[in-house]
Formats: sequence, C-alpha cells, structure tokens
Amino acid sequence: MASFPVYSTNFGRAPGFTGGPSTLFTVSTGLIAVVKCMSIVWGNIIGSGFDGWFMDDSGAKIARYAWAVTSEDPFNYGGTMVYYGNWVFNEGESIEIQTVAGTGDFSCSGYLFSAVP
Repeated sequence: MASFPVYSTNFGRAPGFTGGPSTLFTVSTGLIAVVKCMSIVWGNIIGSGFDGWFMDDSGAKIARYAWAVTSEDPFNYGGTMVYYGNWVFNEGESIEIQTVAGTGDFSCSGYLFSAVP
C-alpha cells in the first residue's frame, strides 16, 4: 500500500466578520475534511456583547462563544476561544460561520483526505 504525506490546510479565515450565515469552506468532490482547530477572536465588546459560532450547513452549531453585557459583568475587552477536535465534513458539505451580536475574527484549519480508499 502506498503512503502519502498528510498536510494540514487552512479552510478559511474571516477577519472582522459580522452577520451571516456565511460559507467559510465547502468540501470538494472526492474529498473529506477533518477540522482540527477553530478559533474565534474578538476585541472590545462592552457595548455590543458577542455571540458567534461555527456550524455545519444543516445549521447545527459546532463551536460557539457568547458573552452578554450585564450590569454585574460589564467588562470584556477581548479574547480568544480555540476549539480542538475532529469534526468530519463529507464532500459537498460546508463549514459556516455566523454572528448575531458583535464582530469577530474566525479561522478554521485541519486536514483534507481522499474519500476514495
């Protein structure tokens, strides 16, 4: 059996993103994507709060960060949430992002494999 090198790849980056849903990456025919790392970075969200996530194209949330502005906890000057795992996307499926409050930088990386053995 032949062996092939495996390389990680960047599935997409969306700096200063707000709104959506928006497609970050769609898996090409004949491939399988395994997402290993997703990150959401935000700045000062004291006025807006933040609610943003990664999801699949069915709308199922995969990784989410939410912070609401309250009088008891009014300070959030920025931060990073990093999610490590093994999320599998088959050919034709998409990695989506969305926010309903605030603006964030989204990044997603992992591996592409052939769907054919």
